Amino acid sequence: MSTPRVPPRPRPAARLSRTGETLLTHARRAWPGIRREVLPALLVFWVNLVACGLAFAALESDDDWFRGLYWSVVTGSTTGYGDVLPQSTAATVLTIYAIASSWLLNLVVATLLIKNVIPEPHLFTDAEQRHGQAHDAVQTAHARYQTAMLEELCRHRTDADPHTDPAYRQLRDAEERLHDAEAALRDEQHERGEARAPGAP
Repeated sequence: MSTPRVPPRPRPAARLSRTGETLLTHARRAWPGIRREVLPALLVFWVNLVACGLAFAALESDDDWFRGLYWSVVTGSTTGYGDVLPQSTAATVLTIYAIASSWLLNLVVATLLIKNVIPEPHLFTDAEQRHGQAHDAVQTAHARYQTAMLEELCRHRTDADPHTDPAYRQLRDAEERLHDAEAALRDEQHERGEARAPGAP
């Protein structure tokens, strides 16, 4: 009985094409959730940054609106260069609010993004889930079938005496030739008066 042929592995171009199709399909499925949840959260995040920047510019007479927006982005992103600092108590309180609100909104945006981008089982239809389960079952059964065929092919050899196998006789012949060569080498070294290194044959 001949062993089953293993199907050839797909070429890199084919794998890349299938990967691209999978990513595109997943992006199409994730886009409604991103549009419904992530984009509004991003809008709130940026509106908060702009409002904090304009409020900072109004509280600090030495800074214009552009410098206020710069301060808001640097503070909201927790970069904190320190080149624009609050001078008044009101601006300091605003800085505390900007940092706290940015941390909270960053967390909300990241959570919603992960929720809508990372694939989950319920994002796939029932037919797609059944197809994936059937594909995994076929791969598992194929591996078990190959193992069973190899065991069947080797069973008659494992039942026989291994000493009668031609490969065993070839191994014994090779070992005998190696033993004779080692003995000849030792005799030649002894005749020349050469001392063997410790552990040398």
